[in-house]
Amino acid sequence: MNVPLTSRSFPTTGRIAEDLQIGRDRTIGLVEGRLWRGDHSLLFGDRRIGKSSIAAAALARLNTRGVLTIDLDLSQGIRDGETLTAELLQAAAGAGVSLTALRAAWAGRRRTVGRAGGGIVAIAEALRSAGVDDVPEGVVERVVELAESTAQPRLEHAFELLHVVRRTKRVVVFIDEAGLMTSWDECLDIADQIARAMRRPAGIVFAFAGSHRRAADELFGPDGSLHAEGLPVTIEPISDTEWEGELLNRFAANDCMITVDIVRQLLTLSDGHPQDTMRLSACCLDHASISGGLIDKAVLTLAHRDASSHPSFGRR
Repeated sequence: MNVPLTSRSFPTTGRIAEDLQIGRDRTIGLVEGRLWRGDHSLLFGDRRIGKSSIAAAALARLNTRGVLTIDLDLSQGIRDGETLTAELLQAAAGAGVSLTALRAAWAGRRRTVGRAGGGIVAIAEALRSAGVDDVPEGVVERVVELAESTAQPRLEHAFELLHVVRRTKRVVVFIDEAGLMTSWDECLDIADQIARAMRRPAGIVFAFAGSHRRAADELFGPDGSLHAEGLPVTIEPISDTEWEGELLNRFAANDCMITVDIVRQLLTLSDGHPQDTMRLSACCLDHASISGGLIDKAVLTLAHRDASSHPSFGRR
């Protein structure tokens, strides 16, 4: 791996691009394959081990295979059912199935030939113009009901449109920080709607990620609406061999001199935790810049002092 920029060598925040992840290729491939086959996936576990990055990398791979991937991070402005619905409707519109366009088509035909004669025909024509053919009559009728309504669209409506999109391509919805949903007033209703969408044959495929064990239990535990759904993904620890080889390469790419023994001491101090290892390595890089590029025991000690002062270092 060529990582020439120091800012890319040891990323410590946000999602990590696949080419910068270490030891995750197999897990990314597992998630990609599972979602491609139509199996819902659950990525729950300790904080800051790369769950979101793994899922995002799998989605990026699926994108290249023509899948409509919808990435919803509940920590980034999605705060209730209304904002969740808006994001899903926007994704459906981006795939050619726009609620606004369907409502306009229905209204235009209704004005000229009346509902009975034109509503279903108008919607069917609008769907065909979006590249969706052979939509079952029952689905068209449900879309007509949605198009003729002037009420605020609900989550079930967004899922209905995405099921229409599903007739032309696979659809994968990734809900990151899923545990935050449990704090929403309408959590139970939303979970029920998601469960119904998950159980629909040949329908939307879902992936969930989160670190809050109690919240995950509320959604997927025995009493949760999603208790029967999804296959857990085991995120294995990164092996020492993978860590050592990649850290040596990245330090070398930044003109740093470090021995295997010092790398092993670094991994002992970080306990091999992904974000802690990146943070400690970044601090080593800082001190190496004023020590002529040498990372020895003294530099590692200073770097550990700095890295461990971060409130999240060593906390799981």
